[in-house]
Amino acid sequence: MENGYAMDTLNNRAYVYEFNNLSSQINSVYHSAAQKIGISDCALSIYFILYSSDIRYTQSDICDKLCLSRQTVNSALQKMKMEGYITLVRAEEKTGKYIVLTDKGREFINENILPLVRIEDAVCEKFTDEEKQEFLKKYQRLIQYLKEENEKSGIILKL
Repeated sequence: MENGYAMDTLNNRAYVYEFNNLSSQINSVYHSAAQKIGISDCALSIYFILYSSDIRYTQSDICDKLCLSRQTVNSALQKMKMEGYITLVRAEEKTGKYIVLTDKGREFINENILPLVRIEDAVCEKFTDEEKQEFLKKYQRLIQYLKEENEKSGIILKL
């Protein structure tokens, strides 16, 4: 029994409570890492995106990917730019500017983000490929169902 609920007999409220609790625990790990590094949670997420992909992202792309407001992302990007970790380069094929890591930004990632990536990799190695795929499928279904129920309810939520 965890948090007062028997895990094998979760009712809907208990399931949602436990899911949110587990999500909060994961978020807490990343929040603590961001604090230790001395950056915002948003900046940490942006660094992960920039490290993990060869795709060039605009601020709009980052907002969409992180489901965060333009203001939140802009604040993080401006601080990163002011500290010399990124530069913004005009995107010719679309509006906005691409976020490009500077040498200082790549060094910051190597020193601060790469150790976190290695921890994530070590954690992922503890699961089989089938377990990882099943988890992702179920998580994607959960998001799909949340969107569907949100649309049916008439409550306007961005998901």
